[in-house]
Amino acid sequence: MRIIVSFLVGALFGNGLLLSGMTETRKVQGWLDALGDWDPAIASLSYGGTGGLIFLVAMLIGMGAAPFSAANWTVSKPHHRSTA
Repeated sequence: MRIIVSFLVGALFGNGLLLSGMTETRKVQGWLDALGDWDPAIASLSYGGTGGLIFLVAMLIGMGAAPFSAANWTVSKPHHRSTA
């Protein structure tokens, strides 16, 4: 099961790279060259993906979901300190 999930996640990631144009060398070099021909499109792609991931993880943790391969899964509760 882990191999199948790994393959599907890799295929999804690869398709994302193709759709966003990240397989084009010039686009990646334009992102890395901050002082030259900088391409801000990749920054928006990175921020959008990170924001979506943070939202998804927060939602899954709130529902108490566990990873597929986890034998044990615990999420610690936040501790509140008194200010007095």
